[in-house]
Amino acid sequence: MQYDRNFEVFIMHKTYFDELQSKNFFKDYSSDHFIIKALKGNEEEIKSRLLQFQPIPITNIAFSKSGMPIVSQQQGLLNCSPESFILNSSFRIKYLHDFFGDSFDDFIKEQLAAGKENYTDEKFFQAMSEVHILSFLATFSSNIKNKIYEPQLGINGKNPEASFEFADGIKINIEVKTPDYSSSLHKKYPRWVQPSVAYDRSYSNLEDIVKNSGYTLIPPCINKIKDFINSACAKFQEVDHIQEFNLLAINYYGHPWGDMAIAEGYCSLMNETTGILYCPKTREELNISHDITRISAFVLYQCTAETLLTSDIRYSWPFMRLIRNPLCSDIDFEKLSLLFPVNRADYLLPKVIGGNITNLKTYIFHSFSNEIVNKEKIYQAIQDAQSLFVQ
Repeated sequence: MQYDRNFEVFIMHKTYFDELQSKNFFKDYSSDHFIIKALKGNEEEIKSRLLQFQPIPITNIAFSKSGMPIVSQQQGLLNCSPESFILNSSFRIKYLHDFFGDSFDDFIKEQLAAGKENYTDEKFFQAMSEVHILSFLATFSSNIKNKIYEPQLGINGKNPEASFEFADGIKINIEVKTPDYSSSLHKKYPRWVQPSVAYDRSYSNLEDIVKNSGYTLIPPCINKIKDFINSACAKFQEVDHIQEFNLLAINYYGHPWGDMAIAEGYCSLMNETTGILYCPKTREELNISHDITRISAFVLYQCTAETLLTSDIRYSWPFMRLIRNPLCSDIDFEKLSLLFPVNRADYLLPKVIGGNITNLKTYIFHSFSNEIVNKEKIYQAIQDAQSLFVQ
């Protein structure tokens, strides 16, 4: 591997990626792979590619039940150099490789390769999402008695990402998912409205109001979370005791809603009228697996592309929520919550303990100004659509 001359200082820090390179772990990687580009020191290209995953400037309107709006403007800056990426990521991946042993080889050769000759940055960031949450559990959880990478727990040998067993009897099996928003409609339409809760598109009243107000209606991406749930159900078994937890973690890293991204998953699961966890008709209409009872809890979080490459998941605590599955058998949820010290003071998305959804809010997102035309009518139409749906 040849390095650019201005990368000379970095060579002194001989990284784990260099070792993997010498052992042919990267032999099937595309020349366009983020790691390969970083090793060559292509800083401008890296920053340019990161811009694709930057949340677009939008206005988020969060309506409480009283109708009072909370406005949040989302914009951001990128600060990622090849050096910081390699030093941060190589250390994290090396730690997991040492932690899980040779069973982690295939992750580096296959999943981290992100499609090999069909490489995409989206697949790479999905792999890095797994790296971050597994490295957190491996690094900051004490008294780990046993650990298995890709344990065969599910149907026909299907497996979650990993299992962790602790000396105090706690056992965690975790599956990590990351939605791909590369084909999102949000960049195609400059003026759009998107509700964060499910509605039936046959109710034309909502679409008519949005269209007549000069917007494009983008439906909530509920099919993504449906697919994640059904996939996870096939990889888990029913838990054996109250201190065993099957976790489905979802990272909304590329979501156009910015730091309000997890509201989509939160409301899709927990909305008190049509939420997946509380409405049997929603589960039936979406063809949600009856084995959803195997999922103990959901971890919704947002590690941005920049955080995935140069930072730590702990900086994402303000954008993380741990949600108990009320359909699951009894579990010691309070003990589980101690492993994820999420921000309890976030007034927009209050932390959920058990099934407490009394403060749940409905969100409407739009793309260009603080004042959305006919916002009261749109908000009411969403409520009406939900009410009709469950009748």
